[in-house]
Amino acid sequence: MISRPQLRELRVSPFTCRSRLARGLWVKHLGAVVVRPAPDGTALQDAQAIALQLPPGGAVSGATALGIWGHPCDGARVPVNLRRLPHIAVVQHPLRPHIGDAQVLRLSRVGPESIVWRRGVPVRTLGEALLDLITVLSPDAGLALLDHSLQLRWVDLPELTALAGPRLGKGRHAAAKIRRLMKQLAGGSHSAAERRMATLLTLAGIRGWIANHQHRAPDGRIIAELDFAWPKERVCLEVDGWQYHSGRQAFENDHARQNLLHANRWTVMRATWDQITRHPQPLIATLRATLAHYSGRKSESH
Repeated sequence: MISRPQLRELRVSPFTCRSRLARGLWVKHLGAVVVRPAPDGTALQDAQAIALQLPPGGAVSGATALGIWGHPCDGARVPVNLRRLPHIAVVQHPLRPHIGDAQVLRLSRVGPESIVWRRGVPVRTLGEALLDLITVLSPDAGLALLDHSLQLRWVDLPELTALAGPRLGKGRHAAAKIRRLMKQLAGGSHSAAERRMATLLTLAGIRGWIANHQHRAPDGRIIAELDFAWPKERVCLEVDGWQYHSGRQAFENDHARQNLLHANRWTVMRATWDQITRHPQPLIATLRATLAHYSGRKSESH
């Protein structure tokens, strides 16, 4: 792979370049020229093409950098669709390079500690690449990606918080978005998911629910506090929030609690953050059908 300035330095004429491209001997890739074509689509090939056009101190970032770190963003396990995400290059302000089809982020400071050379390419560290990436994503997609990264322990929350700190100053690129996302991650994912679920129920016209309903045993002991409950139908909807908050003990407690509810003839439904924010229609349809089923069954019993 070679850049066009390098071709000029080697005295390869524009005519020769165009001719070889037209005959398929060479191919264009992200603004660079591949003189020995190989199957494209790999993170390394993308990163090499971007790196050829970087100014000094620049780095490959975003989904391309994550691929170099061994965390590809186009697999089935990734909760956001990043297949069409722009390639990202990071440079220091006020440089304005044009780098093929890559999106260039001009940051006020690109510290050398934030760049690591991997496989011959300067790439942002994993945490910095994630933060660069969420600046070009929607808030919901950014939250989903950060949650996924924390679940798989690509980074931890203290590390992410420390890296986000220098980006939060006045006038910094996407400071407001990063501040909001970090606040949501650190400050109670469950409540955020519950608020979104309550809004969905209201917009769908589903009524009769009680938030934080306390289900009690015959002796008055509280068995469980249910996120959303329809006591007449004995149906409840439990909100999982963002998964990285859940540890092994929380998992065990949750299942013991669900077994108690089943023993008390409750039907338990669950709603994940991904379902609430990205796929609400199937969730609402299933909930509506469940409520109709148990409401009808109770009418028949009378």
